Amino acid sequence: MPSVLAPYDTATGYLSTRSGVRSIGLAAGMTGATASSRYAGATASGAPVAGTFAVGDWIIDQTGKIYVATVAGSPGTWVQVGSGGGGASITQVTFAESTAAPNATVYVDSITAAGSTTDVDLALRPKGYGALTAQVADSTVTGGNKRGIYAVDWQMNRAVASQVASAGYAVIGGGRENTASATYSSVTAGFGNSATSGRACVSGGSGNIASNLASYVGGGDNGLSSGANATVGGGWTNTASAQYAVVPGGAYGKADLYGKLAHASGQFAASGDAQFGLHVCRATTTTNATAVLTADGAAVSATNHTVIAGNRVVGFRIDLIANSASIGTSTTDYGAYGAQWTITGLIRRATGVGSTTIIGTPYVTANADASLQAVTVAVTAETVTYGSLQVTVGGLAATNIHWVGQIQTTEVG
Repeated sequence: MPSVLAPYDTATGYLSTRSGVRSIGLAAGMTGATASSRYAGATASGAPVAGTFAVGDWIIDQTGKIYVATVAGSPGTWVQVGSGGGGASITQVTFAESTAAPNATVYVDSITAAGSTTDVDLALRPKGYGALTAQVADSTVTGGNKRGIYAVDWQMNRAVASQVASAGYAVIGGGRENTASATYSSVTAGFGNSATSGRACVSGGSGNIASNLASYVGGGDNGLSSGANATVGGGWTNTASAQYAVVPGGAYGKADLYGKLAHASGQFAASGDAQFGLHVCRATTTTNATAVLTADGAAVSATNHTVIAGNRVVGFRIDLIANSASIGTSTTDYGAYGAQWTITGLIRRATGVGSTTIIGTPYVTANADASLQAVTVAVTAETVTYGSLQVTVGGLAATNIHWVGQIQTTEVG
């Protein structure tokens, strides 16, 4: 006859048969599953709230949920089986697998929000400083290096382990072999793109690099935005290497001066040797002293005015505007008087700065209020330090004047 259960053994915590075989609790199971475990009873609903329990104790409540004690105590710590450790029933989402066409070859497993309202958001929530990732970091090509705090990384294919969102708050939206390695940097998609400086961004394309603070590449291929706050919109092999420089698109454009815009549709031998350029420069005069227009309004430097690259002939058109306050009063009521000059000409430079020279005589047209007839404007080739085109203006005594020059260039190498 089958053996009959004997009373509960309070010493061991097991029910036993009269033959001595433990039938409910297991102190030692099969090979590979030797930890202690015992069925500890039931509750009306939820984990026990009183009593003393051991690790491995489990109960089934009267609503059909199973709970396991993961920490011994009174009543210890209990986790609901299948709840993800949260201790709550998963009734707000549904799980499904689609195996029908077009998913017959690659099945689709899905998690769908199942809340009671018409519209339900679905959130994946890391804990603390945790990152949100598509793969588990393993320091290999498969999972990649550890992600930064609060990083988001949905990329699932890389050539080396470092191609991840490795910095704090960095983002990789997808694509392949992309890298976001500086705080707040981001690569939205594409292939082989890198954002390597704070707040740098590459939106897509391939082989693009945003390598300076808040630099940006929108797309295209082989773009380099290496100036702070510089922009390459797209195109092919374009470079924006100075602060605030811009190449909107095209091919082989090179914006290497502060705030310069450049556009090209190809090259002869090097980037920038067949392009259009636009440089907006400015100055302020308060006396009759002279000032050189620069892109940042500061003293002349190697990148803030129209420096001519070596082995270039450059056609230029300068649209210069003066906006004056009242004459001789040192007030700032700008708009009192105005003047305009259009200057066109040609400048060339061979290999050294000393070879820079203006070819012929620039053509000038002017319109000015009578009160500004005494101001001066000069266009010269600087041949000592920079090898550049310089626009020098002279103001009036005790008079505030703002000067802005739009310098358009056609650059031929």
